[in-house]
Amino acid sequence: MWQVEQDINPDNCNNCGFANRTSFVGLKGEDWGRLVVGRYDLYWTSHLAALDKHVVQAGVAGMILSVFGTYGGYTPLGKSSATTSLMGGRAINVVRYDTPRVNGLAGSLNYSTSEQKTGNGSPSAVQVELDYKDGPVIANLSYLHANSSNGSLTNTGGVASEPGMSADAVKFVGSYTFSQGTVLGLGGESLRTHYSEGNVSRMAYGMHLGQELTPHTYVGMTYGRAGNVSSSIAGSATTDKTDAHFLSLLTTYNFTKRTMVYAEYARIFNSANAGYYFVSTGNLNATAAMLKARAPIR
Repeated sequence: MWQVEQDINPDNCNNCGFANRTSFVGLKGEDWGRLVVGRYDLYWTSHLAALDKHVVQAGVAGMILSVFGTYGGYTPLGKSSATTSLMGGRAINVVRYDTPRVNGLAGSLNYSTSEQKTGNGSPSAVQVELDYKDGPVIANLSYLHANSSNGSLTNTGGVASEPGMSADAVKFVGSYTFSQGTVLGLGGESLRTHYSEGNVSRMAYGMHLGQELTPHTYVGMTYGRAGNVSSSIAGSATTDKTDAHFLSLLTTYNFTKRTMVYAEYARIFNSANAGYYFVSTGNLNATAAMLKARAPIR
């Protein structure tokens, strides 16, 4: 088996290499599972089925990733890149094994390494994931450890920004679809970045509530909250008012299996010292300073 996924941007293509998105080769058997090698998404997409399924099919501004997987721009004093803009990502040099699904439960083990060593180490990442899908129930538990890395794996094997730096992330999400078409999804996440001087961490939570009004029409709301950053690094930047709230309202209408229209409203409410932003809106993103000024929570 194989897959080649390619980004095409004829206007301003900054990453135009061949197979620049999820691309791999591998083997698959009904009895033993699947083994692939190549470029693969680690960690950051593991929650999609439970919290962002309908958003991914429509507008991506309303993804819970606006507050999941990131510290909202927080950087401890004296550190060049203490935290990551998005934990995980489309990593290179991935070896991935997926178990067969038994009674709705499946698992995966992933290993990724960078192309070369850096002055601060040899970046690598390990991810373990459990996934459950059976009827109306969806659940996912994912754990990522990034060694010699700030946890951002997109198009690299990790970025070793500081000597001895590493990152851990764990995320659990689940959803239930009731017989009348109501969808309830809940999730939580813990991030921790390790330094020789101490640790930086934060918790985040999310909820999705939706309703299938007709076989073609869906409406939903997503709420997320990133808590205040905690830091044990002496003399570091303040962690007070580094929390943020996120809200998205979405409606979709499917004309056919291939044709859909949607309307979406999404907003981030940053506290005074937070800089969370929409993770997938390209040029719509503003700087952290502009976001703080426009949508603070006091």
